Amino acid sequence: MKRNKHEKGMEVNRKELIGAVDIGMSVNYGYFRTWDGEEEAPFAFDNNRQGFERFYTKLCAFRDAHGLETAVIGFESTGVYGVPLIYFLRTKQVRLVQVNPMHTNRVKELNGNSPNKTDRKDPRVIADIMMLGHALSVVVPSGAAAELRCLVHARERARARRTVVCNQLHALVYVIFPELLMILKHVDSASVISVTISIP
Repeated sequence: MKRNKHEKGMEVNRKELIGAVDIGMSVNYGYFRTWDGEEEAPFAFDNNRQGFERFYTKLCAFRDAHGLETAVIGFESTGVYGVPLIYFLRTKQVRLVQVNPMHTNRVKELNGNSPNKTDRKDPRVIADIMMLGHALSVVVPSGAAAELRCLVHARERARARRTVVCNQLHALVYVIFPELLMILKHVDSASVISVTISIP
């Protein structure tokens, strides 16, 4: 049975702390809210172990002060900058979700009539999206699966770089020495390029 938006939004429990993090390269901004609208103003914390500990200490204090039982933490899909925080929080008693950056930009326009990025504004917007139910669970691989995922991503990046270099070399050959492939007509052009790239 298909759930409507209201039912989907109710996935955030009324006894659950709603936390949001705007992840940056060196500084993150955190924000806490209850279902009834009580909130902790956005605050900065470093994107390192000491900053994560500070964030979690504030989370526990806010949760206990408002009699909440659990916590759900949301953030945008921001690539590698958020990985250390994710691996830190996965060992804690919290549920992790992520929101689509495109949704964040649209909700910012509705709330503030401006899509401009402000670090103190973004965590509130992320919390709004979570309460609407537009968040996805975070899958954190571990062990061999995590290592294989990193290796696969590294291989894909290396293949993409190799393709760019090969295309650039093809373009140079056709502009500077268009007769080359006619001279080497018995050799596949891709092989010529590969051999040329391998020469130091």
